[in-house]
Amino acid sequence: MRILEAYNLKKTYRQNILAVQNVSLTIASGEVLAFLGPNGAGKTTTIKMIAGLIQPDAGSVRIAGSDPHRNPAALEKLGAVLEGNRNVYWRLTPEENLEYFGVLKGLTRRQARHSGKAL
Repeated sequence: MRILEAYNLKKTYRQNILAVQNVSLTIASGEVLAFLGPNGAGKTTTIKMIAGLIQPDAGSVRIAGSDPHRNPAALEKLGAVLEGNRNVYWRLTPEENLEYFGVLKGLTRRQARHSGKAL
């Protein structure tokens, strides 16, 4: 089952600075995706378009079949977005980080722990 679909995302900022061009990806249930690349490669801009924080100039996003730019309720199906090491606590294990951010999103510790193990 496709959970996240992004097709041909494009974003240009003022003075014609091309931040993202033709980015497409599909994530199925149970898959995990990591964006790696140098500063200025468009990673954060792509994540912000997927999360409905900024409108793409072109392309489309679907979260569980819904467009987060037209239906903000679709974002309820989106988990935590962690960009860079600023938002990950290095003294915690990956599982502990998932539990921490799950609790911030409103899960109980038990639910967060169980959800982290499902990955």
